[in-house]
Order: sequence, then structure tokens, then C-alpha cells
Amino acid sequence: MIEKIARNLRLLYLVQIYAWKTQLAYRVQALVWLINFVAQALLTFVFISVMYSVSAGIPGWSYFEMLLLSSSTIMMMGLVNYFVDIYNIGQNLLAGDFDAQLARPVSAMTIMFSNFNGVTLVASFLTGLAIFAYAASHLGLTLGQLALFALFFGMGTFIVMLFLIVLVMSSYKLFRGGAWVNWVTNTLSGASKYPLSIYGTVGTLIFTFLVPMGFATYYPIEAVTGKLSTYAIVAVFVGMLIFIFALLRIFSHLFKSYSSGMG
Repeated sequence: MIEKIARNLRLLYLVQIYAWKTQLAYRVQALVWLINFVAQALLTFVFISVMYSVSAGIPGWSYFEMLLLSSSTIMMMGLVNYFVDIYNIGQNLLAGDFDAQLARPVSAMTIMFSNFNGVTLVASFLTGLAIFAYAASHLGLTLGQLALFALFFGMGTFIVMLFLIVLVMSSYKLFRGGAWVNWVTNTLSGASKYPLSIYGTVGTLIFTFLVPMGFATYYPIEAVTGKLSTYAIVAVFVGMLIFIFALLRIFSHLFKSYSSGMG
């Protein structure tokens, strides 16, 4: 078991080294992309700051709580897009590029996480982390609250990654294509920067059970800001475990039935 885990981690490490070297070979282009992702994250900070300076903002959510929520979405999408290149995975599924990798002694999930090229998205994650730290310091979050957030955020982000991989594989199986998933993801990520409560009961259910982005952003922030009871926190945790188990089973089924090259 330890040897298998080490083998998978080594593949992820080597792929990242290669991806970073490839990206940084074009220094000016890499710098432009880094600045672009930092600017996009800062625009969210500016927008929320302006919104709360000219209005009362969103009822039930203070300025710094909104910064926590929006920055967690920025971090989540930075990590998701870093490890899950939807377009690249879809193209590889269609072209049969996974065929040669299926015989390798590594897990199918590691193969999926090894198909990325957006390394400059780390700038988006780090900028979101800086905004989160700024808001958390003003709210006086304790180490216990930060640990709870890290646990929920990590599990929720993993759920989103699994969900997108399952979605693009399902799309490939049905339509032999999945480029549309990237567009849907970018659209929904913008919506998840705001409290799910503003979308009503239907919207909350959609972002919880149909498109589970709320697990990575909304519920972790509600948990650490005292908006969820202890029972609700436990329920969210159990719900995350169920989602992870279900998505892993679906992924395993889809990968086993994978046939490439329009086959």
C-alpha cells in the first residue's frame, strides 16, 4: 500500500516538474498569465469592497465574511483548474491518449490529476489565500476554526474535482465531447462567490446536490462563522463523505468502461 501511494505521488511530482519547466520556458508569457490571475482575484476584492462601501451589502453577511466566501471560491477554483484540466482530459479521452497509461501501475485518479497545464493558476490560489488571511485576521478566527475550515475546504474541493472529472467523462461517454463542461464550470464558479441563500431554496439545493460547489465554499465559511449549528456541521461532514464515496464509485465505473478513439 505504501509503495503504491509513493508511486502515485512520484508521478504527480514528476508531471508538475515537467509542467512548470515547460511553462517557465516562456518567461514573459508565464509572467503575463501570473499577473492576469492575480488581477482577476483582486477584482473580486475590489468589487466587494465597493459594494459594501455604497450599500449595506448582503443581509446576514458582513464585509469580512463576504471576503472569506469570495476568497475561498477563488482558492477553490485555482486548485480545481490547476489539477483538473477539463479540456485536456476531454481531448485525451477522445484521442485515446489514456490507452498507453492504463497499463501503468498507478491509479486512474492519479492519471486524471496528471493531465494539467495551467500551472500559473497557482497565482490565483495564492492571491485568494492572501485575501482570506486578511479577512480571517479581522474576524479573529481561532486555530480551531481555521483547522475546521481547512478540513471542510479540502474535502469540498476534492468533491468538486471528482464531480468535474465524472461530468466530463460522462459527457465523453454520451456525446464524445466535454468542452462545454469548462464553460459551465466558469459560469457557476462566479455564482458560488456569493451566499447560496440569495438564490433561494432551489438555488441552495442545486449548488449542494446537483452542482456541489457549496461544499467547498459556502458551508465551510458558514461553519467557521457560527452560521451552522453543531448538528448541521456534522450533517455537512457526513454528506461530504457520502458524496466522495459515490463519486469515486461512479468514476471507477466510467473509467473501467472507457473506450477511446471514437470507439
